[in-house]
Amino acid sequence: MVLYPENIKRNMLHLYAQQFNTVEINSSYYRIPPAAVSILQRKVPDILSSPVKANREMTHTRENNQAVFQNLRHPLQPLLDSGKLGCILAQFPYSFHYNRKNRDYLYYLKEKNE
Repeated sequence: MVLYPENIKRNMLHLYAQQFNTVEINSSYYRIPPAAVSILQRKVPDILSSPVKANREMTHTRENNQAVFQNLRHPLQPLLDSGKLGCILAQFPYSFHYNRKNRDYLYYLKEKNE
């Protein structure tokens, strides 16, 4: 299946939304997205949900990261208000093993994102 015609430079998100009802916002892993993320809900109303990847400070640094939770929530508020925030996807490093400390951090992460 060819999703995008050759030489397309615009409206890629619109074409994507014609085939799929969800889109993952991955850029949030690298930096807190601008408030412009809410454009997603206005440009493609057919998108049902958008999983958003947690910022790497939440999953890899995990020290003194209180501000990152608040900073991520603000630009995602329009998606949350519209019911289009699918989930916050936490991608942990390979070194993240099942143990009490990491399990406690998962509870902390869940609490901070509610």
